[in-house]
Amino acid sequence: MEIATNVNRMDGCLCKYAIKKLTNPQIIIELARNHPDSWTTAGEMTDNQDTIVFLLQKAEGYNYIGDFPEKMLKKRKAYVEQLSNQSELAEIAMNERGYFEYGQVRDIALKNLSEQTLLAKVAKNAENSYTRFFAAKKLTDKILAQSVYVDIAKNARKNDYNLVGVIEEIKKITDKETLVDIAKNAKNPDILMAVVEKLTDKVLAQQVYVKLATEFGNIKAIIRMTDPTILNEIINNEISKQQKLNYIDQNYNSASNTIIRIASDRLDSLKNNKTVNIMNE
Repeated sequence: MEIATNVNRMDGCLCKYAIKKLTNPQIIIELARNHPDSWTTAGEMTDNQDTIVFLLQKAEGYNYIGDFPEKMLKKRKAYVEQLSNQSELAEIAMNERGYFEYGQVRDIALKNLSEQTLLAKVAKNAENSYTRFFAAKKLTDKILAQSVYVDIAKNARKNDYNLVGVIEEIKKITDKETLVDIAKNAKNPDILMAVVEKLTDKVLAQQVYVKLATEFGNIKAIIRMTDPTILNEIINNEISKQQKLNYIDQNYNSASNTIIRIASDRLDSLKNNKTVNIMNE
């Protein structure tokens, strides 16, 4: 105990040497959790999972450089890999942070989770949409699974990009009311583009195309728009943005010119009441 209480007064080499002489697991845990200078040495000596999770969170928060986080992550993944307790696996799948490898600990827990009641709990309640999706994929209750896909689609953020699986499931939906619900509530452009092409309500479809065109500059949406007034607004807004940027941002300027050209071509095709192969011009 004397070593533990005096560890902060030792220099680095002596501190590591002293810690490595310890045999009491509780003292090692105490050093790993409460003495920053001892995190790496004491952390490598413990298999206490709460402490390992604590150290991973600290390393992530401090943007730790070195192989210490990798060693802690390896310990954590090995523990979860051999875990069979379904309740604990569900808890990890729902609540474990992503750390440095984008949720691999959660993925391992989900892979080993087979209890349908707990899979349903994860699918409905996990914070991470990727985890929710793969929990839903393992459900035998396909109606519940679809409700999860729909909920993810409706609540995906504008900048969420890892939605390929969800989009594939949304494309399988044939129920008109469900499709309308997604179209009215979704915020993500990829989700909106997937659902709008399945709508039979043409008025609503145009509203979605307008949203995609005005908020995201979606070229496919612009090509499908039928309101000349809004097309003119898109053109004028892009010209105004270019003037404010004074043509400094060349990447934006190139994309903006494309939007203006496509919107102008679409406007001309509507005025002339003819079909123009805009994409090939």
